[in-house]
Amino acid sequence: MPTMAEVARRAGVSVSTVSHVVNGTRFVSPEKARLINDAIATMGYQPNELARALKASTTNSVGLAISAISNPYFTDIICAVEAECARLGLMVFLSDTQEDPDRELQVVRAFHQRRVDGVILAPSGSPERAIDYLTEKKLPCVLIDRFADDRFDQIGVENDTAMHALIDHVASFGHKRIGYIAGQPGLATTRERIEAFRASLAGNGLECLPHYVSPENVDTASATASTHAILSLATPPTALVTRNN
Repeated sequence: MPTMAEVARRAGVSVSTVSHVVNGTRFVSPEKARLINDAIATMGYQPNELARALKASTTNSVGLAISAISNPYFTDIICAVEAECARLGLMVFLSDTQEDPDRELQVVRAFHQRRVDGVILAPSGSPERAIDYLTEKKLPCVLIDRFADDRFDQIGVENDTAMHALIDHVASFGHKRIGYIAGQPGLATTRERIEAFRASLAGNGLECLPHYVSPENVDTASATASTHAILSLATPPTALVTRNN
């Protein structure tokens, strides 16, 4: 691969002049810029991005750690992050932590070792070690989906507002016995949605019956079993609300 010095010799200019054209750091006359760009095109010169990153202390890259890529909910998030980073000229490194706190920590460490400029993290159910690592290394981070730690900016769904809108809609059809199939226990999103479900029923003058609420479902199989159990009650609910998974 040709070097910057070889490009400079072919264009008949100094190495620093080539550097200014490549990096856009200083004005270069149109004639010299044309000679340099012609030499770059002819020789197939490619800047050493790693060297540029080391010199500038930035890699123009972002690490995106998703807790469960198989969840369709994250597809739109990944696409939006990728599109915005592309617009800003940033490369995205994507990894699936698989809801595993150990893997989550490994992924965060790997991002840091690759000198990403920042991390976007969809936290696992127990993200404390990963978040402590990010804090210790002073690596910029934004948390998405679950509100896990106020040391970082966080972006998530307004579970309370969404649940109230959902229950209001269901109740508007005359349903008075409404059940809820909740998600994985121990998560902030699960807790917020259950609390909002109860408050939404109360706001509509409806009673929240404990046997109509299944609070711990870790996968499709357990959610299916809970649904069958609730619908098999002597007086089952006439409507069910469930979470996205």
